[in-house]
Amino acid sequence: MKKWWPISFLCVVFHALIGCNSPKPAGEITPSPKPAQITWKSTSKDLGRIPMGDTALFYFPFTNTGDAPLIINSADGGCSCLQGKGPGQPILPGQTDSIRVAFYTQLSVTGWVRKSIQVSANTIPNTHRLLFSAEITGHKK
Repeated sequence: MKKWWPISFLCVVFHALIGCNSPKPAGEITPSPKPAQITWKSTSKDLGRIPMGDTALFYFPFTNTGDAPLIINSADGGCSCLQGKGPGQPILPGQTDSIRVAFYTQLSVTGWVRKSIQVSANTIPNTHRLLFSAEITGHKK
């Protein structure tokens, strides 16, 4: 009988551990909250004609339609002619805010341009692409 006591002991411990990790009864399970979620008013804009040398300032409004506070980590334009900026504080569920975009035409080219802003947030998926187009008129000075 002495040979079997370590195995019996391990079995008792194993069953105790499994019992501790068993799921809660159906009446006690609480649904997990929906994570932060962005609902954009629009993800694209046509800025029309902009004279070379002007700075176009525009916004992409959104609402947090999730159950958790929304945190915008970055709004990156990927080039020197674009500057994106998100709100500096978390956006609570149900609240509306916007991404501010500055497009510096003097750092761009004349003619039709299509650009995008990559927004990173605590959402699923965690990146969002905002697009805009414009016709830059005139010449560089």
